[in-house]
Amino acid sequence: MGRDISVLRVASGATSSAPTAPQLERGAEGLSVRTVATASEAMEVVVTAPVDCVVCDAGLGASTGLDLLAELRDSDPSLPFVLVVGADSETTVDEALAVGVNDIVDSETDPALVATRIRNAVAGASASRFDPARQDSTATDANYRSLVEDVLNISSVGTFVLDADFSVVWLNDSIESYFGVDRAAIIGQNKRELITDEIKHRFDEPEEFARQVLATYDDNSYVEQFECHVRSTAACEDRWLEHRSYPITTGPYEGGRIEHYVDITPRKHREQELEAERQLLDRLFETSPVGIALLDTDGQIIRANKHGELVLDLSRSNIGDRRYDDPDWQIRDENDEPIASNLLPFARVLQTGEPVVDYEHSIRLSDGTTRWLSISASPLTTPDGAVERVVCAIVDMTDIRESERELERHNERLVEFADIVSHDLRNPLNVISGSLELAEETGEKAHFERSRRAIVRMEQLIDDLLSLAKTGEEIDHTETVDVGRLAVECWQYLSTEEATLQVETEQLVTADRNRLTQLLENLFRNAVEHGGSTVTITVGALADGFFVADDGPGIDPADRDRIFERGYSSTRGGTGLGLSIVEQIAEAHGWEIELADSETGGLRIELTRVKLVATETDSETEQTDQHPSKK
Repeated sequence: MGRDISVLRVASGATSSAPTAPQLERGAEGLSVRTVATASEAMEVVVTAPVDCVVCDAGLGASTGLDLLAELRDSDPSLPFVLVVGADSETTVDEALAVGVNDIVDSETDPALVATRIRNAVAGASASRFDPARQDSTATDANYRSLVEDVLNISSVGTFVLDADFSVVWLNDSIESYFGVDRAAIIGQNKRELITDEIKHRFDEPEEFARQVLATYDDNSYVEQFECHVRSTAACEDRWLEHRSYPITTGPYEGGRIEHYVDITPRKHREQELEAERQLLDRLFETSPVGIALLDTDGQIIRANKHGELVLDLSRSNIGDRRYDDPDWQIRDENDEPIASNLLPFARVLQTGEPVVDYEHSIRLSDGTTRWLSISASPLTTPDGAVERVVCAIVDMTDIRESERELERHNERLVEFADIVSHDLRNPLNVISGSLELAEETGEKAHFERSRRAIVRMEQLIDDLLSLAKTGEEIDHTETVDVGRLAVECWQYLSTEEATLQVETEQLVTADRNRLTQLLENLFRNAVEHGGSTVTITVGALADGFFVADDGPGIDPADRDRIFERGYSSTRGGTGLGLSIVEQIAEAHGWEIELADSETGGLRIELTRVKLVATETDSETEQTDQHPSKK
């Protein structure tokens, strides 16, 4: 038995690159494999020890397998050299064969088959030492056929080889599968015509595909790479491909081009899934009913969704100018006190790395209104746990807080109603009960009259309580009302004895007509009750509202703070609800109500912040002020 074939395996990843030394030795008996990692190490071994065959990776880091082959040929032109190529190898088949590679194998080829190819290369080289013609014809042809049949033809990378006229001289099985073409019909065809007449129509964007490929034939000097999408047809499957093509610069097809098509469908599907997920997240972000803001570690707002812009009074153009503690917001707490920046949710998250939930504070908007916010902030961290962003969820609590305050007011009214019912109604009932007992005992009519007055008192209390309950309801309908005319109408339906009404306004206001009627009637009734039967009542205009004044005795300064309290009355027999009703109607309209002294020393009640309606007289007056007449 002869000695083992000595194989030098030059692997870019040392023993990790397939096929490894153990794999080759197991693949066939009689192989002795030594492994090195670099071209310089390989040259040292070849010089110092017998080597029958070199099996080398196409890529060796800073150099290539073909660089090593060139050095070996200088010292031993007949040393067999087998090149191992992978899917990412840049060395072309034509380039390798042109410089004298004995054989080419794929890195995925079965080690047993590689061992056989090594034996064939060694045997061919030995024979060629005695028969150069055989080397040129037999070994080289066999190796080329093996390369084509065993490696390139079954590769998953679709390959076209074109000659200098860009006619197809070879294609592999993958091209037939990817494009739904027949090899026998394609060989010899001009690739320009093939693309224009047939292949481009397989793609989503046929003209763009044709433009990019044909451009390489017009200027065959550069490497081209792009992605393209093959549509599903009866001839081929839906598939994403990456086109890679290179000019052939040596060998029999010099001036031609080699084109590779790599199936990237799985990768594109993953990219599409990620893009769909990104778009979904973007839609969720933008359409969320909760405001969302993203801040960097300096507290700068770098992004906000539409609702976030709305509640924070931001615009897309100025988001980058706003910080979490922007002084323009005048951030305040429940007690209307400023809040220190380091107590706000963003700062607390940055300090602790922990979320902050439902922190409430108010901000002042650019239009001067106040908005209450509930903010929950969470950290976005790097893999090592450092905070790199803070995301804030912002809920507008303004309406909720207003509803809570309204509920509190309703509850307060219920308590007051209960007090009034339990106290003020009990007194008339006691009077009626006592008077009826006395009437039964004595039969005197005076007791019945006393009962009647108590019943009237109860009716008045009940009417005022019902009015008070209704005035607490929200106003949902307004119209233009002439204050002066309505005052005259109200006066006609009141028992005013010898009292006098003076109307000194022609103002038109926006109001709920029925509620405004109640307001005026209660003010008139209050003035008559407290000012006497001959009182004079004046309804006049203010710059932003109107007033009702009388010439009665006025209000004791000690009682001014109590005048709008429910149940308070300075006269005997009053229900104490009239001015409470007036106050509630004013508040329901959003008006302000204040007490003042009239010019005659009586009481003047002013209603301001009233929405006025402009009249033609107002317009004429304004024009006169702007363009005074000449005398």
